[in-house]
Amino acid sequence: MFNKVLVANRGEIAVRIIKACQEMGIRTVAIYSKVDKEAPHVQLADESVNLGDPTPIESYLNIPKIIKIAQDTNSEAIHPGYGFLAENPDFAKSCYDVNIKFIGPTPEVISLMGDKIAAKMTMAKAGVSVIPGYHGEKQDNSSLLKEGKKIGFPLLVKAAAGGGGKGMRIVHSENLLEQSIESAKRESKSSFGDDTVLLEKYLDKPRHIEFQILADEHGNVIHLFERECSVQRRHQKIIEETPSPVMTPQLREKMGKAAVAAAKAVGYTNAGTVEFMVDGDLNYYFMEMNTRLQVEHPITEMTTGIDLAKWQLRIADGEKLTLKQSDIIQRGHAVECRIYAEDPANGFLPSIGTLKKVQAPTGPNIRDDTGIYTGMEVTPYYDPMLAKLVTYGENRKESNNKMIWALSHYIVMGVITNISFLKTVLEHIEFKKGNITTHFIDDYFKDWTAEKDGLPIEAIIALAVYDSMHSKKQEIVRYKEADPHSPWKHVGRWRVGGKGVWYLFINYEHNNHVYNVSIERSDKYYFITYNNTEYKVEAEENKPGQLKITMGDRIIKSVITEGEKQKYVFVDGHVFKVKPVELTGKKKSKKKEDGDLSSPISGKIVNVKVKNGDKVKKGDVLMVIEAMKME
Repeated sequence: MFNKVLVANRGEIAVRIIKACQEMGIRTVAIYSKVDKEAPHVQLADESVNLGDPTPIESYLNIPKIIKIAQDTNSEAIHPGYGFLAENPDFAKSCYDVNIKFIGPTPEVISLMGDKIAAKMTMAKAGVSVIPGYHGEKQDNSSLLKEGKKIGFPLLVKAAAGGGGKGMRIVHSENLLEQSIESAKRESKSSFGDDTVLLEKYLDKPRHIEFQILADEHGNVIHLFERECSVQRRHQKIIEETPSPVMTPQLREKMGKAAVAAAKAVGYTNAGTVEFMVDGDLNYYFMEMNTRLQVEHPITEMTTGIDLAKWQLRIADGEKLTLKQSDIIQRGHAVECRIYAEDPANGFLPSIGTLKKVQAPTGPNIRDDTGIYTGMEVTPYYDPMLAKLVTYGENRKESNNKMIWALSHYIVMGVITNISFLKTVLEHIEFKKGNITTHFIDDYFKDWTAEKDGLPIEAIIALAVYDSMHSKKQEIVRYKEADPHSPWKHVGRWRVGGKGVWYLFINYEHNNHVYNVSIERSDKYYFITYNNTEYKVEAEENKPGQLKITMGDRIIKSVITEGEKQKYVFVDGHVFKVKPVELTGKKKSKKKEDGDLSSPISGKIVNVKVKNGDKVKKGDVLMVIEAMKME
């Protein structure tokens, strides 16, 4: 077995691989850009080497720099994780050229399966059904427009290289085809260095179902059953589960055999995934093959008991598979939710900032694969995925209910996340029935917003209690000062049965709405008045920012942390960002010149579509901005 492995990645997958190596007695080398200096994978590895500049092309995509670090640290192998260079045949070849083992398939196989056009032609020759479409070499716009019209609409424009939904567009009408082709080409060039695209028929009621395979270097290939990956946004998975709720034993056997045949047809080695589209009549079509470990591999591990990362290392070291297809048994049900720094209520745009607090749920059969920590800067340089939460149960209902509970106790403050959104999706009646397709999000959550009803009373009470506990003495007015006509004006703070000791007025702003709150405090109780209603509560702060509030027969648990000019309150599974405001009676005005526009995200301008003097109307594209690997 290898003595030392360099992990050419970051975030939760780097942590996952490093732990697998260390459990096998293998020393590890981490690489990091300057913004990842304090990241968990850096702290966990036996050695860490700085890549410098945080831009992907200068750090985690810099092949010569990574190869040199591997040589300088005497690393015998490199594990690429997923994303970045995981499916780059030039990187795999660069490893082999200097006698460093690339933990994955050969450069030739990566090249073949990474080219979706060549992959589909190979599968068709091997007798595996493929989706009808255009996979030709002509890449000029006029040729692609002509072929698109032949296929009909809706159709898919897809990057021939790479995956993860990058460079993919659904086109519903002819007039949108050209701009979709240009956008897909641009994004593909940026993500994978190749702007070749293909066109495919868009299937009715499509499901995205993939099969995990393992193949050693001695010709043995097995599959480890399917994963249902249909719940997606921007063609990228956010919820995965296994088994698939639509799967039958007969369909599983057919698709499993097709997956193994696909792997054998190209001489595949190591871990990989054969991805299929399944239509409403349960016809299945080969879509692509991912020549790497998948983001969603934990759910397969949970239901089969097989450690895929360790088998990657064993296969790369030349070991034979000791597992036979008949030995693989799937037990129970597992579901994975991807935690992203993004705003589902605003087109899933990425969110950047400092993580003020991170607290993951714990419990039996709950797995949190993460690469984040309190105080971490979420930057625009990399993918917005923060963590992967996985739950396991005896059946689908149990694992999903456990996931709903776990999401309700997952605290990430400082950036907008999709945690509340994921919980809402799992609670949807059609999801519970298993009636899901790849456009499930568009069908049911197009206009979703996390806070339709504004700030809940539980959050208002928690904020009022917290501020009363932590307000400085000069910020609190005495009861007698609040009411100059009170008969208690000239007496001390002690009362017999009276409630008024301190009086505090606070105005909170949340989503452009101001909440006026007043708090009276006695030695035991807080009397909180909002919207002409008084709430009498008891409260204790067990740990800094962690409140336990008793209101009648109810107990409210809340976590509050403070940012530079705002507070974050976690209650009932949701995070709300608020800021205290002073009401002066004067309406604040913000000067804005006619025609001024602001970008919805921070990022890099990659294309300007207009010039000075152009006339534009609402809906016109002015410029294209790239952030966190999306346009």
